[in-house]
Amino acid sequence: MQEFPSTRELLGDLVARESHTPEGERSLAEYIAHLAERWELGAAGIHPYPPNARFADLTPPPVNVTIDINRESSAQYGEMLWFGHFDSINPNTHYPPGYQGDPYQLTLDRDDEDIAFGLKSADMAAGIVSMLRAAWLLKEERSRIRHSVRILLVGGEEGQSHGIYAALDPKNNLARGASCAISTDIEVGTKISDPPLLCIGRPGRLGLRLVVRGEGMHAGNASTADPLSLVSTREAIVRLCLPKIEFPQRDEPHFQSLMPRTAVVVRDWRAGDPETRGEERQGNMSVPSAATIDIDVINGNPALDPATIIALIRQNVDQALQKKKIRDPDVVTYLGEPGRLTQPIKPYLEHPDHTWVRTVAQCMQTAAGIEPAIKAGKGTADEGVLVNTMHIPTVILPPICEDEHKVRERVRLSSIDRNAATLRELALVGRPLTHVEYR
Repeated sequence: MQEFPSTRELLGDLVARESHTPEGERSLAEYIAHLAERWELGAAGIHPYPPNARFADLTPPPVNVTIDINRESSAQYGEMLWFGHFDSINPNTHYPPGYQGDPYQLTLDRDDEDIAFGLKSADMAAGIVSMLRAAWLLKEERSRIRHSVRILLVGGEEGQSHGIYAALDPKNNLARGASCAISTDIEVGTKISDPPLLCIGRPGRLGLRLVVRGEGMHAGNASTADPLSLVSTREAIVRLCLPKIEFPQRDEPHFQSLMPRTAVVVRDWRAGDPETRGEERQGNMSVPSAATIDIDVINGNPALDPATIIALIRQNVDQALQKKKIRDPDVVTYLGEPGRLTQPIKPYLEHPDHTWVRTVAQCMQTAAGIEPAIKAGKGTADEGVLVNTMHIPTVILPPICEDEHKVRERVRLSSIDRNAATLRELALVGRPLTHVEYR
């Protein structure tokens, strides 16, 4: 009898499949569903986006995948939701231009065969393998399952999180009935030597474009003009002001100690390579009359909605300009993030003593003899969309990994197995998974 693929084999299969295009995402989704059917991991389903969902008109039409694990081996909503995403970044835009390797080849570290390299090996093929391995472990224990599971895998996370929005569409909510959720996505910025983690929240994110206006004139005239009238001066004042803005923080002690503070990150998303833009400017002796500043607001306070955030930014920018005696009306215009079609992602943070948090930590202790470190995560991902739509306790059980979205992306194979054992234990645990909620 053929054996179920090993962790390394499953990870290699996922890494080998391109998944940053609509065609690649669709193909990988079908591969996962067919694998679940072949090995009888659960009742697998392929779900096209609802017609009204963002990006539903892509070619081929995008899909999400479910795998239901329960005593009856039937397609039904689960008490517990395991979820993640199957899409990946585009190596052509994220890897250096001179990169000569094969991003779709899983390779092992020469000095430590527990470490595997490859595109999306961590983000998030590792998490998908943990779920598939856990489903395989539960295959022979269906009669012992105490808590039904729905695995929900979505596309689009690396784009605009449109897969999770489609999955949670009110007319066909694929997470309906779940009382708790666990993601196996990565925690941003970890190291390969880190201890096992259990993340209990993530910040939110709001992207904005600021348009700064001022005098536009020929460089010869600009040399004698009032510097404060020039857009270049005003842009510099605004850029220096933004990172210094202080936003209100939540009063609860666990928010104060665990959640990153809300802050503005200035970034340049203007199209084209900076060197190319410099070449295009050569010979142009005119000072432009407008400048754009693209920012991310990394939000650690669920009470801050986009309107409040923009009002606070406007207030601080106006004060910075007025200190320089710049009082022209409408110096700065605030626009939504260019090209963004889905909503900003809100933050969330579970209480570290929440029943669901403690249950997951105890199951890792039982399954692997290791107690995870409990912390808030960094970076934004689909968990915030799920929590703020479903209002169910949600945690993240990440693999141990490093350098996601980079050439040296890598993951510890043993952490994939440890997380699979923890997921299995959660389905078998003989007590309620959650009954007390904190916010």
